[in-house]
Amino acid sequence: MIHVAKAVADAEARRSGKTYLVGSVTFLESALYVFAADHPDARSAAINIMVHCPPAGAPARRRAPQRMRH
Repeated sequence: MIHVAKAVADAEARRSGKTYLVGSVTFLESALYVFAADHPDARSAAINIMVHCPPAGAPARRRAPQRMRH
């Protein structure tokens, strides 16, 4: 599923000239999100940013987050 989100983010980055991000949340049900880097959700602590897709060049994969223990 991340491959589909990454492909969408790459296409949007090339089309718009902006960096796009692929992020996920794990509460309730897992979900993937694709949004521009300047979107307010890019700073949300609830969303784990996994991939940066710049308008030109190869995407930079981010390290997986550490799970919090309750």
